[in-house]
Amino acid sequence: MANIKFRWTLPLLLIAQTAIFGKEHALIICYPGPHTIDEIDPGTGKVLKTLQVADQPHECVMSPDSKTIFATLPSAGEVVIIDAGTLTLTVKI
Repeated sequence: MANIKFRWTLPLLLIAQTAIFGKEHALIICYPGPHTIDEIDPGTGKVLKTLQVADQPHECVMSPDSKTIFATLPSAGEVVIIDAGTLTLTVKI
């Protein structure tokens, strides 16, 4: 893992929230800078999928069955609900 290059700066890395995606062992990163939620392969550090959201995502939480991700967008006053298998937006509340 020493060769992994991250595309964000140290301050953003420190505030990024992660969750382990059950079977695939991918990392889900709430990345406030470009307003994205990324799925990262922890073995290679490569971005597998990216979901563009309306505002800066801050916290991501995985449902107990690992099928749903809940992410907060505090500046927008929203919580987005994401299908973890496809990393697509299901609904925002």
